[in-house]
Amino acid sequence: MLIYLILVWVALSIAVGFLAAGRGRNAVGWTILACLISPVVAGIFLRAIDDRSARAGQPVLAAHIDCPGCGKRILRDARVCRHCDGMVADMAERSEAQRTAALRQLGVSEPLIQLSSGNCLHEAFRGVCLGPPTRAYPRPAAADGPAWLALWDQDGMVYAVLEDEGGLEFNRYSIERPRDIDVIARTEQGFWLHRFDFLYERDMPDNTLRQAAQAAGFRYLDRYLSERHAAEAQLGNFAAHRAWLDGLIAEIDRDAGHGLAPSLPSST
Repeated sequence: MLIYLILVWVALSIAVGFLAAGRGRNAVGWTILACLISPVVAGIFLRAIDDRSARAGQPVLAAHIDCPGCGKRILRDARVCRHCDGMVADMAERSEAQRTAALRQLGVSEPLIQLSSGNCLHEAFRGVCLGPPTRAYPRPAAADGPAWLALWDQDGMVYAVLEDEGGLEFNRYSIERPRDIDVIARTEQGFWLHRFDFLYERDMPDNTLRQAAQAAGFRYLDRYLSERHAAEAQLGNFAAHRAWLDGLIAEIDRDAGHGLAPSLPSST
């Protein structure tokens, strides 16, 4: 019986040695260590330390990937997404250059395109300079509707722009609830107002906001600051603030020419 236990102990120690060799360690040394302390303890310790083998630095290919269109999990080798029926290869081939070219075709200004591509324009945008969206998000509405171009995604929300018969529409929607669409503005100037209100809420100094507005081509910052300071006492809760902001954005949309392509940025 004792001889049998010794043989098992040695065999397990040799197995630890082979395991050590596969992890880039000294096989003989680990075999001896396993014999001295315990094959089980040595094996646990070996698995807990760094793998020094050549394969350790190589990425492991996952069996599944996210569909470039709808973002749901599909097999890596799938040609058609079983969730959205889209051709995976065609969607994956849509490059960042194609996205920015489509934004330019809509008339979106270069500063906004640069911001959506990761160029922060000014230090004020550093915290919101998100770069291109992580996926080519599909349009939440009908497939035959106007082109839907994502600007970026942030905190589970997608910020996007499209052009319909009424002109441009800047909106956002939840990745989890893509049909629950929140229309932000109908012009780029209105969209910039929404973004600068966010920066103002972060206690950014007015002079910094003015520099950022000049870099972005936002022409209505002084009007926003004037009306914001005047209305400050009335904006005590989220609902009041949202109603006030929506009203001001609607005014800016009208003044900026709702239904027209946004003007090229000019100095404030």
